[in-house]
Amino acid sequence: MEDLEKVIATLTAEKKTLEKKLQVAEKARKRTENFKNQNEAVIAQINIKLTQTLKQLQLTQLELIQSEKMAGLGQLIAGVSHEINTPAGAIVNSISGILKDNPTFIEGMIQIMSELPQNLFPHLRFCIRTVTASKGAGTSDERHMARDLDKILQAHEIPTCMSFSRNLAAIGFDKENIEQLLPLLQLPIRESLYQFLYILGTNASHTRNIKIGIDKIIRLVKALKLYSHSDQDQIASIRLEEDFETTLIILHNKLKQGITIIKEFEPIPDVKCFADQLNQVWTNLINNAIEAMKGNGRIILRLKRMDDSFVKVEIEDNGPGIETSIRPKIFDPFFTTKPKGEGTGLGLSISKEIIEKHHGTIDVESIPGKTLFTVKLPIDLHHIIK
Repeated sequence: MEDLEKVIATLTAEKKTLEKKLQVAEKARKRTENFKNQNEAVIAQINIKLTQTLKQLQLTQLELIQSEKMAGLGQLIAGVSHEINTPAGAIVNSISGILKDNPTFIEGMIQIMSELPQNLFPHLRFCIRTVTASKGAGTSDERHMARDLDKILQAHEIPTCMSFSRNLAAIGFDKENIEQLLPLLQLPIRESLYQFLYILGTNASHTRNIKIGIDKIIRLVKALKLYSHSDQDQIASIRLEEDFETTLIILHNKLKQGITIIKEFEPIPDVKCFADQLNQVWTNLINNAIEAMKGNGRIILRLKRMDDSFVKVEIEDNGPGIETSIRPKIFDPFFTTKPKGEGTGLGLSISKEIIEKHHGTIDVESIPGKTLFTVKLPIDLHHIIK
């Protein structure tokens, strides 16, 4: 009996010990659970902050790219302004010429309509078509045409024929079509007829100049709009040939002095990319080549298809080359060899970032007389990102 009581006492004691241990374990479990919950909350907060920081960094990068693009455009603005002012000036001059000659033109037309014999109206219509369709000849050709016309006018005893012949050649008359005009120049109103046709011809020339000027301005404004556009995270399908044309329009004032552009464009498919960023790369690379050659040299632009997935872009110049000692640094942020105030040192760095964002590569090879930048781009960025 005593042994049984001892066993029961022992078991009771062990039970109490186990209960205490269970209580300790339960407290530990609860503490662990609370710690886990606290950690998850902290991790969630950290993830939220990291996501916000990443978004802010991406936004800052986009703003930096756009700022560099605008800075580059600012450096080109003097040339762009000249490119706009030149055709604008031609338009103003042409309009002034038309307005100045209008009274004389209208007076001559009234006199012709009232005094020209009916049988000569077909001749007048032919002459009107001649002068309005004329595109103008070169100075040398006009001199030859004027000499031929002078002989014909003298043979028909047309007064002031030398003065007539120079201006008639300028508005499209030559020895082949002057026969239609001769009957008109033998009339008493020949001065009015001559003035009427000459003003009509010069006005046609003014109108063509206006159209050419407007077309140039529209093309430049369109290029500026495409270059400065800021929807940088929109993937779009573009033709790289057109992208290069936009860049060349922007840089035209720097190119026209002494740079020869050679285009070696093989057939390539449209590229799906961040379209508003790639033209910044081409502008940086071509502008750097122009400055390296000091505005005088040759730039070769090449487009090639590598395979079903990638295209290759090459920009080569025949400038002095990049020194071996600085070549590893040219893609570093803020590295520049330009004098203070002439460059940010971000052009090539940002260009590299843009190409890498496209899952592409950019490399350079350089020796004196040849610097070659090679860019490899995926044809369909959308497919790679997915």
